[in-house]
Amino acid sequence: MATVVHGDSNMNVGGYILILHAHGRMYDVCVCKTIRTLLETREYVMSRYTDLIEQGYVFRDGQFVGPDRISLPLESLTR
Repeated sequence: MATVVHGDSNMNVGGYILILHAHGRMYDVCVCKTIRTLLETREYVMSRYTDLIEQGYVFRDGQFVGPDRISLPLESLTR
């Protein structure tokens, strides 16, 4: 997981993007308005990601694929 700060040319912060690095690619998980929301969301996302991996899901082509071939979108990591 990584975080990117985005803003305007005047250096005003517009928000924070939570990014998942997987298989040499970066995937935007969500955009948060405040650092507090970012930290809370990051903790939840990491927990959800761990749960999915423990259940046998693998991350492939921007989605989670389960042992029964059921696919979950990347958005399933967020609330």
